[in-house]
Amino acid sequence: RACYALCHRAAPLDPNGLSESQGERAFVHDRFALPARLRGGGFRPTVERAQFLNTPNKVAPQLATKQTRGLWPSLDSVFGAGSFNAENAATRWAAFYASESRCALVLQSEWSRLQ
Repeated sequence: RACYALCHRAAPLDPNGLSESQGERAFVHDRFALPARLRGGGFRPTVERAQFLNTPNKVAPQLATKQTRGLWPSLDSVFGAGSFNAENAATRWAAFYASESRCALVLQSEWSRLQ
């Protein structure tokens, strides 16, 4: 944001608008957040990504088998049996990423981008 403010002498990502006299104050912010293919600025806040990435981390252990029977044990073939046990915390996503499914590739890509 500081870079945009320096380059443009304005804060286009400020949701309060560029000036007090601006009619629709969020217009510039919203336009800047549109994908470039839709003639927007292509800005993607990482705050929204973090929420997306936290969902599989919270939900997947409940679906797959842990120490006790999970809600959907057939997902053991996707996540790897016992991936969400405490002793496997460091490698819990390894089998999922190795599956190279579309969901796994997107999750891994977004996680790398956020870091």
